[in-house]
Amino acid sequence: MKDELERLARLMHSGGITYAEATREFKRRYILHVLNANRGNQCRAARELGMHRNTMSRTISELKIVKDYGKWVDCFEAMRRKENRATAQQAMSAQA
Repeated sequence: MKDELERLARLMHSGGITYAEATREFKRRYILHVLNANRGNQCRAARELGMHRNTMSRTISELKIVKDYGKWVDCFEAMRRKENRATAQQAMSAQA
């Protein structure tokens, strides 16, 4: 795992990713993974992450993480999903 982290750090540095961007993205991905692994249960996820439930809730808001169709995603992914669903529904109604 250390080799993977080292490779990722090199890629991020060479890609011009700032420290703030890197830590925010890591937090977002890690929290999303733990939330989904716990089937969206924030209390269990917070306990597993070693943080208070209120801190978890605040962090979810700060990172713009939302629940979309039972899965936790970042708000931008949720918007893309909704756009894709709307496009698919329009295509289906056009065929009818």
